[in-house]
Amino acid sequence: MRLFTREDLHALLQSSGGYHVSIFMPTHQAGPETEQNPIRFKNLIRRAEEDLESEGVRLPDIKSILDPAYQLLANHFFWSHQYKGLAVFIGPSGMEYFRVPHAFKETVVVTQRFHLNPLLPLLNRNEQFYILAFSPSLVRFYQCNRDQIEEIEVPDMPRDFKSAFGSSDNESHLHYHFMGSGGKGDQTSVIHGSGEVQEKDILKQYFRKIDQALHKALRDSREPLILASTETNVALYREINSYPHVFENSINGSPDEVEAKELLQKGFPLVRPLFKQERTEAEEQYQKLLGTGRTSNQVEQLVWQSRQGMVDTLFVARGIEQWGIIDEKNQTIILHDHYETGDEDIYSYISIQTLIHKGTVFSMMPQFMPEKNNIAAILRY
Repeated sequence: MRLFTREDLHALLQSSGGYHVSIFMPTHQAGPETEQNPIRFKNLIRRAEEDLESEGVRLPDIKSILDPAYQLLANHFFWSHQYKGLAVFIGPSGMEYFRVPHAFKETVVVTQRFHLNPLLPLLNRNEQFYILAFSPSLVRFYQCNRDQIEEIEVPDMPRDFKSAFGSSDNESHLHYHFMGSGGKGDQTSVIHGSGEVQEKDILKQYFRKIDQALHKALRDSREPLILASTETNVALYREINSYPHVFENSINGSPDEVEAKELLQKGFPLVRPLFKQERTEAEEQYQKLLGTGRTSNQVEQLVWQSRQGMVDTLFVARGIEQWGIIDEKNQTIILHDHYETGDEDIYSYISIQTLIHKGTVFSMMPQFMPEKNNIAAILRY
């Protein structure tokens, strides 16, 4: 599974012209229950067919629009390799799908833009963080929150020292073995080489390959990254690190035999004070700026303010939607009390625009929202 990033969000947002079908569903990861995955997807395709038909789309055109979904339905290997949730987007340019560590509720939306609100928890500041567990013997990268940890496949990231160098010069003139890969404490790697090559320099070359792969994968992410390894390895990694949000505290000791659940149990207490501090400071800043023109809780205004990059921090009530129609060309908004065909979630639109313009989004329980509004924002100007 790869990370869902702001870049993916932006690409989906750019799709326009014609009908856009968004499908979300929970999925089973293993066992006989995986047979339910394609059955559930087939039922959701039927709902999409019905929605398109209600829009007046002819049957041949419906079949054409949903053809990528029919093909995916027939891919038996795909359905046996799922995570907790699946998001499928079908538009004029084809189909995109994302397997994510987040269980969606079954949802089908047919409108002129993709419905992206269910993906926002993967990008907002809902106690999201990363763990990099690494040693010369094994490298693992995890996306985490308070309750969940999921290993993420990072393109081009080596799985161990040997895969990092393959048949390169480093391996051709080095004979290496590793001590303490499964032990405790600060038992570091022992590498025997020839010539001027030094152990630390070789390890730093190895760590740099890990860092380069993560740099590409994380791109504009701002979530804290916890390092999990021996003290020696962590210190060397910090020297070559290029990700600006590596957390100051680490999980010390060899991680090779540590299960993901235990890493989460050790990692979350480290970053919990940071998340609490960030949200508290944002809430205090909102209260401080009330009456200065730097806050807003008006939905119609926030649509255009977020689009112009004015929103620095957004608070959104979790699990609440505001349906309506946004006409960007004529700059008009029509709000509806309930979903109507062709509607999109206005709160989702504002959240997405905020994220694209590098703002921060806090998804909060309604009872904790500033002034008990369903949406509120701190403006940059």
